[in-house]
Amino acid sequence: MYKDNKDYIPSFVTTDSVLHIYHIFYDFLLRKLEAEEFLPKLEALNDGLLKKSIEVYNQVKNPQLKKAALLNCAYFAAGQKLLNKPLPKRLPKEAAKLAATDFKNVNAVFGKNALSLPWPNVDFTQFTVRGHYTRSPELSNYFKTIMWYGQLGFFALNYESDNKDYFKNPRNEFIMMRALMISKLVSDSPEFLKSGNLFMSRFVFL
Repeated sequence: MYKDNKDYIPSFVTTDSVLHIYHIFYDFLLRKLEAEEFLPKLEALNDGLLKKSIEVYNQVKNPQLKKAALLNCAYFAAGQKLLNKPLPKRLPKEAAKLAATDFKNVNAVFGKNALSLPWPNVDFTQFTVRGHYTRSPELSNYFKTIMWYGQLGFFALNYESDNKDYFKNPRNEFIMMRALMISKLVSDSPEFLKSGNLFMSRFVFL
């Protein structure tokens, strides 16, 4: 701009052009970080938590704990499938079946709170890949997996009502037990704890 302006005619630079350039730069930076930094960490963390959840499932004897551990196996197995990574051979068949259903639902076209979905209060239209995540299969997988763990949280009560039917859904029956199991897996592993904190701190900052 300055080299071409030999006639010393003032140049008018609008704020929208500056913001547009900033947006392009930020989008490029974010895309590089997600593909080269976040995705490998997410893959390693998900794979590790899935394998540890399988170990817990095989170790516990209490029926309620075993059911909660099974659902956690399915939870991380769905994430593994969304990342397009192979499932461990030791994964319980029932967990693999649940994960396959979740994977199918994520990739299907449903409206908000579709009745055929096993998860309540989830807008599955949010899983539609958009923005720079459409640029590569890896970024698309990353987007869906992040959305999976972001949208499907562990809620003790139905946040829209105190409907007791919420706990009739087997996915919610052991919800707090499952959350505590996962928290213990992370806290007991310095590697998981460090990786999770590093991932989340950078993710939240951006």
